[in-house]
Amino acid sequence: MTHKKVVDERIVHEVGQVYRIAYYLFNAGLLIDLFLKLYSGSVPAGFEAFRYIGLEVIVVIGVNLAALVMLWRKGLMDDESGYAEADTFPWKHYLLESVAAGAAIGLISCVLRALRGEGSPLAYAIMLVSFVVCMVVCVMPVTYLSFRVAKRRRARMYDSDDAQ
Repeated sequence: MTHKKVVDERIVHEVGQVYRIAYYLFNAGLLIDLFLKLYSGSVPAGFEAFRYIGLEVIVVIGVNLAALVMLWRKGLMDDESGYAEADTFPWKHYLLESVAAGAAIGLISCVLRALRGEGSPLAYAIMLVSFVVCMVVCVMPVTYLSFRVAKRRRARMYDSDDAQ
């Protein structure tokens, strides 16, 4: 049996708006990058940093951060209504996500260093554990803060609806 997902149309609409804005920002950034590369065969003066990191990488990171901030300001952290409508913070879910992200980043870093022949197994283990701890310490407070902001905004929205 399949479980039919309940869809909140307000959340779908607001997430759609954020993704639409992010789509336009992304395309504008890539068009600027394309223009700069076509206009000058080399890196233009003042843009020397793009020799090492392409403008497209900066655009991708910038647009993703802008979309996350817009979603956060609306009280949404994902496309599902569970986070936006939850009464208590889902500690277990975000703890597991943080541990998995830290482990993935740490594992990739360890593999890349091992392929270059740098470090020892003890250094790899310490690096892996430190990435996991850093992700948990950095991600959990941010997600909890965003949950509190979303809950407060939701309460204000419901209070203003009740007052009318």
